[in-house]
Amino acid sequence: MDPIRMMEKAQNRELLWDTAIGLSVLVSLAATIYSLLHGIPDAFPFLYFLPIILFIYVHPERGVIFSILLSGTFIFLVYYFGFSDPLLIAISTAWFVMFITIGVVTSSFAMSLKTEEFKYHKIFENSQAGIFTFGLDTLKIRELNAKCARMLRYDRTDLAGKDLKEIFTDAAEYTTFLREIQSRPQTGDIELHFSTRDGDV
Repeated sequence: MDPIRMMEKAQNRELLWDTAIGLSVLVSLAATIYSLLHGIPDAFPFLYFLPIILFIYVHPERGVIFSILLSGTFIFLVYYFGFSDPLLIAISTAWFVMFITIGVVTSSFAMSLKTEEFKYHKIFENSQAGIFTFGLDTLKIRELNAKCARMLRYDRTDLAGKDLKEIFTDAAEYTTFLREIQSRPQTGDIELHFSTRDGDV
């Protein structure tokens, strides 16, 4: 898959996530207003967990700000439509604090995971060993580092998404390899023969 198509696919995926976030926010706010106007204070706070979690999953670096803004909107609606009910305001204030706390903690956790992922990605990219990954379900090559692409004499974009069997020289070896890795979660050293773009082994 060429880089432009990969970029377009990533942008479309992010747009879908942002649309889902926007819809979940609208549903939460609409449910809050409806519940407050009809005297149903019990269910609507739980709806705010979904947009907070979705947003932090997609944009962890801005999760705290989003949580504060959404929580602020929540407490404003309660004060505006709650008709100065002291019990409702007290409970909603506790929810307000909880939403912000969840946003801060979850964002911090998501950012640390992203940092770890970035670190291992750099190790993968800069390794002097040729490395590629593939899906056990699709048996297609997912990604490979520059060293692996050079060893096989391919461009990285040419191999990504291709069937794994295309780089094997022997069908029986390919079948044995798949049986080995699918039967045991951890395997030992296995010697395999791969074919370069030019047909060398």
